[in-house]
Order: sequence, then C-alpha cells, then structure tokens
Amino acid sequence: MFFVFIAIVLFPELLSKKTVLALLVYTAAVFLVYLRGNSYYDSIAKVIVPSMQMLSALIITEYTFKFDLNYKYTKTVLLTVLITNMIMIVISIPQLLINPNIIRGANTFGIDDNEKMVYYWIISYETIHGLPFIFAPLILFCRKFYHKKKKFLFYAFVIFMLLFIVYKSNATTPLVLSLIMIIVGFTFNFKKLDTKSVLKILFFTFLSVFILSSNIMVPILTFSQEVLDPGSSNYKKIQEIKDSYTYGDADGDLELRQGLYTQSKELFFDEPLLGTSRSELISMHTWIWDQLACMGIIFFSTFVILFVIHVKAVSKSMNYSKIMYLCSIASLVGMLFYKNSFGSGTWLYGFAILPVLCRYIDHELYSYCAMK
Repeated sequence: MFFVFIAIVLFPELLSKKTVLALLVYTAAVFLVYLRGNSYYDSIAKVIVPSMQMLSALIITEYTFKFDLNYKYTKTVLLTVLITNMIMIVISIPQLLINPNIIRGANTFGIDDNEKMVYYWIISYETIHGLPFIFAPLILFCRKFYHKKKKFLFYAFVIFMLLFIVYKSNATTPLVLSLIMIIVGFTFNFKKLDTKSVLKILFFTFLSVFILSSNIMVPILTFSQEVLDPGSSNYKKIQEIKDSYTYGDADGDLELRQGLYTQSKELFFDEPLLGTSRSELISMHTWIWDQLACMGIIFFSTFVILFVIHVKAVSKSMNYSKIMYLCSIASLVGMLFYKNSFGSGTWLYGFAILPVLCRYIDHELYSYCAMK
C-alpha cells in the first residue's frame, strides 16, 4: 500500500490508465460480495491485499511502458528480479539438503515461531508459482543472442537455476507449466500469426494430444520417477497420475484435488449469475472456478474486462516477443484454473515481470537488428 501511495503521488496520471480504472471496478465488485456476507471474503484484508498486489504490478507495468523511454528502468527491474532470485536460490540450497520438502512448507499456516524463522532463508512458495510465466521469453532471448557469449551464458544460467528451484520445490503444476513453456520457447520463433505459424501451433497441439495418451505418458512418467526422490511430493503425485492412466480412477491427493475442482464448478453452475449462497463450500483450490462460484458471471466479468484490457495494452506495444507473451499469459490462465492465487507470485510475475521482460527483449532485438 505504501508503494502504491508513493507511486500515485509522484505520478497521478497513472490513476487514469484503463487497467487501473478496471481494477478499481473489480475491487468494488469484490467489496460488494464481501458486504453480502460471503464467507470466501471473510475479512476486509482479503479484499484489499489481492487488489494491492494487482495494483502494484499494474503500476510497475504502466510506468515502464509510459515513462521509461530509455529502457534503463526496464533493465533495472528485470535484473533486480533475476539477480535476487539467484541469491535466494543459493541461500535455499542448504535448507533443501536438510529438508527436501521445505519450500512447500513455506506456504503452510499455523506453524510456530521457531519454524517460521527457517522459512526466512528460502525462496517463497509464491515465487515458485510465478516463475513458469517467464521461461518462454527467456528461452527466446537465449536463442536470439547465442552469439553474444556474456548475455547468453548469464540468461542460460538464470534459466537453469530457475528450473532447478521449481523442480526442487515439489510443486507439480509449476513444474509441468515450466517444462511446457520451455518447449514453447524452443518451438515457436515468429512475430505474428500467419498461416505457417497457425499450422505450427496446430501441429504442436496434435502432438501434445498424442503424447498425453496412456501408451506414451505412462513410460514418460515412469522415467520421470527414476530421477526423483521417492519421498518427494512430486514422486507421489506422478504415481497417482500413472495410476489414473492405468486404472482409469484417480487416487490420493489427485483424487482429492479433482473432487475440490468439481465442488467449485458445481457451486458455480448451481447459481451462475450472482454467485453461490453456500460460499463456505468453495474449495479454494482453483482460483478461476472459486471466483466464478463466489462472484458469479456478473461480478467476475469485471476481472475478465481488467485482464483483457491489460493483455491488449501490453501486447500492442510488442513486436518480436508478442507471441511468447501471449503463450505465457495462457500459462498464467492455466495456473489460475489448476491452483489458487499465490498473491505476489501470481500477480507480480504475470502482470509486471512478464511484460517488463518482453519489453526488454523487444528493445534488445530491435537494437541488434538496427545495428545489423
């Protein structure tokens, strides 16, 4: 809130931006739901904090695209995020050697004060859920600048370290999305959607459907388990997915998660317009379905409008990295379908760091092409 206050005092014109106005409308809609006594928003903090996280990210993006004409701020923000993540990853490694599942615990509530001290020295679970959104643009950058040894080695090292910490976090959804985004980064290399690009996307889609068949997936999952710690969360989740492919039924955590997804979906379809009157039953495991169940189509449409305005405003300013940006936005939507919101991880990386990274890539590629 302090950051938002200072930014608006220094740059009041940011308040007139469409994305900021749309966020205010969405916040008002959430506040009305809160006033109705909806237990999903059982405190005013649950209304204010997510809105401030979104607003902070939107202000960074709006300032960057409007005022940073020499790209110094863009580069500063990007390098600050990447370097501080590298530092946090290095600090986290000793803790991971002692407790391989410790990053997941960093998001656990109800721990005592002594345990909390341990979590100050590891990368946050929220950050883990934001990192998948930046893999595809980073891969694109490395592909374009492989001949620039210093740049290439730095960003290749960043990609390796970020993927390493996502893998060690035992968070399955971020790991799967990260791998998909890395494949996208290596596969797609175009600036606009022409016929060749569409055919490439269709081929990639059909290939994905083929790979997801049980005859292909079970051997892949078995191979994946061989490189994992049998006591890790990811190992157990992969076994549950294998059992689901083999026997047709989910079990364990996978079965529970699917049940929670279905629970929120059913609550939404029971009262789709204004939201459920049984908000205490919302699963809190899938942000989009939870929001739909809680707010209904009418109120949730304010977020959809905000999201569309933001994506359009950012993408129209891009050239070389536009497709990678849109693919990464798709991964953000996928994350919100399969996971709850992870605050600063979701919104800071999705609404700020991703656009800043893509803007930096566009600038570097434009400068390089101009020199050639």
